[in-house]
Amino acid sequence: MSTFNFGMEMCWANIHDALPESVVRSLRKGFLGKDVYRSLKQTANMSEFKIVMEETDYGTDIFADQQEDRFEVQALRMAMKQKLMREMEYLIANSQWPLTEFLTRILHKYQIENVVYIIEGLKANRSIEDLMRNSDPLGRFPELKNVQPVDGDDYASLYQSVLIDLPVGVYFRKFLNEVTASAVSDDQVVVDSKYISEAMQDYTLLQVQNRVKKIWLQEFFTFCRTQLAETSARVMTDLLKFESDLQTIQIIENYGQQGGNVDAFGFSERKKYISKVGYLYPERFEALNTAQDFKQLVAAVEGTEYHEMLQRVSVAGAENEVESNGKTIGK
Repeated sequence: MSTFNFGMEMCWANIHDALPESVVRSLRKGFLGKDVYRSLKQTANMSEFKIVMEETDYGTDIFADQQEDRFEVQALRMAMKQKLMREMEYLIANSQWPLTEFLTRILHKYQIENVVYIIEGLKANRSIEDLMRNSDPLGRFPELKNVQPVDGDDYASLYQSVLIDLPVGVYFRKFLNEVTASAVSDDQVVVDSKYISEAMQDYTLLQVQNRVKKIWLQEFFTFCRTQLAETSARVMTDLLKFESDLQTIQIIENYGQQGGNVDAFGFSERKKYISKVGYLYPERFEALNTAQDFKQLVAAVEGTEYHEMLQRVSVAGAENEVESNGKTIGK
């Protein structure tokens, strides 16, 4: 991560963004500090936990859905995210472009995840009401409830009828364009809904989500680099490059956990999921893409800041394995 100096645009930033900045500064003071975490660690039951949290900016609202005789962590997590979403909506409502667009694009990541979550849930015959209730508050938007079940893997019909009208529909459209790119240049291939449906049969919903999020990340990076002021652009491009690198490392590790060696076709397919935004691209691109396991992944990032991080993960995993050897449930 880089160290930044403020640009001259900071001298007149408050002309347009004074209110949002003051709100953010206030919200920042509501972050849980070391003292609060220390107090939380010392709580012995949920009543004491509530007392500590009620003294923070989270207040009592986050416990509204909790039952007296049963404490649900998921309900607490959802309540905290709902609070964050209300704050994001307030900021968006009281800001102007490009800040409104910047905040909206942050939420697009969670909206993409929610769309895939809804599609998955509908395929499992869950009700839309239940899915909406359990979706990520940061990714909720009015059109989400319009997503309908698909027949098999008929994502082409789903896109034409629903996804095209969603706030994140543009990312799904660009993904479908990537899937059909080779056929578009072939005069003998008719790219219709049938062709798209057949092409999409090779993709799981998780793969679709990863590809669409890759497109979102690349477009968000371009927006920050070209539309934000100097200081904001430097800070955000650095953060998004880091996010991109983590995404790439996670994808390589996921492939490694599937077991077996990746063949030439597998390498070609994996390239489609690796972002070209981060610090690891292009120097480490080939080394990362050809990594077969976690050991080769660690070697691929040698000489970077990620190398030490992954080494610590490797050592921690080995220590946990050693500690678990010879132990039974009763020990």
